[in-house]
Amino acid sequence: MKKLYIFTVFFLFILGNSQTYSFDFLTNYTFENTDKKYSNESVNYFNSDDFSYYLKIVKLPERFTGTLYDTNTNKAHCFTITESKMKGEIIFTFQYDYSYDLKPNRATKNFRVEFTTLPET
Repeated sequence: MKKLYIFTVFFLFILGNSQTYSFDFLTNYTFENTDKKYSNESVNYFNSDDFSYYLKIVKLPERFTGTLYDTNTNKAHCFTITESKMKGEIIFTFQYDYSYDLKPNRATKNFRVEFTTLPET
């Protein structure tokens, strides 16, 4: 009975401290350096109704990582991502690694960047 009580308290603690994030658009960046033959791909997921959080995914030759930045809680949550194929579909698995506190930056508070495609000249 004592183990059941401890498990129940632990489960309620997890539910009380969980957060749900939703995303509705993304940006995709590819960085290439021809001199050092280095390339890096980054995908950022955003919620257009709430820019207080976003997910940044970076794929490097040696690792595949994701970081969820949440400015409401001033936390960043880091994940290792594995990519696998099942029945012709690509499946991404996120394994939580650690979290850290974001350092507040007055210059970026209430600051929003928008990108547009420039017409060719």
